[in-house]
Order: sequence, then C-alpha cells, then structure tokens
Amino acid sequence: MTEIGSISKDDGRSRNSHRLSADEREADDLPELSPDFNNFGFRRALATFVTGITVVGIRIIADGAPRLVGLTVSSFNSVSLEPPLVLWSMKRTNPNIDGVARATHFTVNVLTNAQERLCTHFAQPLADRFDGIAHKISPHGAPYLEQSAAVFECGLEQVIDGGDHLIFLGRVLRILHRGGVPLLYRDGRRVELTGAAIKSEAP
Repeated sequence: MTEIGSISKDDGRSRNSHRLSADEREADDLPELSPDFNNFGFRRALATFVTGITVVGIRIIADGAPRLVGLTVSSFNSVSLEPPLVLWSMKRTNPNIDGVARATHFTVNVLTNAQERLCTHFAQPLADRFDGIAHKISPHGAPYLEQSAAVFECGLEQVIDGGDHLIFLGRVLRILHRGGVPLLYRDGRRVELTGAAIKSEAP
C-alpha cells in the first residue's frame, strides 16, 4: 500500500519519509486538471464511464393519434428509494421531444448482453421502432420489452431543464425483474464482465 508523507518509527526514533512509488512518479507526467476543454474532450472523458444500456418506451400523441416511441438511452439512473424515483434524459433536438414531454408514463427496459441488436435497432432513424419487435403494453399504455433484465414502469413526475437535453424524472409504479448479464458500454464499445474484470470488445 502506498503511503504519502508517512511518519514511521524505528527503534523509538521518528523520521519523516516521503518516498515516491513508481505510480506516483508516473503521475507527475499526467495532464493537469484544467478548465480548458472542448465538447470533444468532454465527450471523450465521459466515455470512460462504464454504463448499462436501456430502451425507453413511451406512448405519445402525435397529430391527434397515439404512437409508440422507443429510444436507446444510456443516461438512466436511480434517484431515490423512498419514494422510488429514476431519471433519464433526451436531446432537445429529438423530433419526438414535445410528445414525450407531454406523456404521462414511460418504461425503462434494462438490456441484457443477448439484446445488443435492440440497442442498435432503437437508435436507428425509423418511423416506428417497435414495428416487428416483440413487446407488451403496460397498464398505463407504455410499451415494454419483457425479455429485458429489468423493466420499470414509471409515472412522469417532472421534466427538468438540462442544457441541450431534457431530464425526465419518473416515479416507479411497477417493476419486472428477470436478471441476466447486463449489456455494458465504455468508450463507444461493448464491454463484458469476466469475473471481477471488464473485457473490452470492438463494436
């Protein structure tokens, strides 16, 4: 274990010790924490965070008619246990943003590594992403993928301004928990859990 600026005792005598380990010496060559970064650098840094992948399902009203909307989302996160709250975010430029913001309910479907095809499918510019995809409808009308590791049906609590995104805060009303190996991404690539380690794979 590396100790920095430790005080050791030898034969009753104290002496200051500050011996740099190899890791500490290498750290001297690392870049400084800096306020000077651009969007590309910001995205690169964020991409080092390993994240699970979800599909969010919503029933919106568009041109006076109901329509199912689904999208791949990695920004899903838990917020609170009491009450049970979760959140996810969506780009303001998404053509469905107004309908989603007016919706009352949504589902979050946590994908397994066997559902990688769905991750790609729900990121495509398709008119109806649920067309040809096996799904069910929740009691409040939102589509969900029952083969997912977990499904959360949520009532929309609040829409929050998040810069170039809108943040959707939802109260969990129902859950489905099947378990399974999660679908994970880091640096734009799929990663797999192998024991305690994470193994990267090419996209």
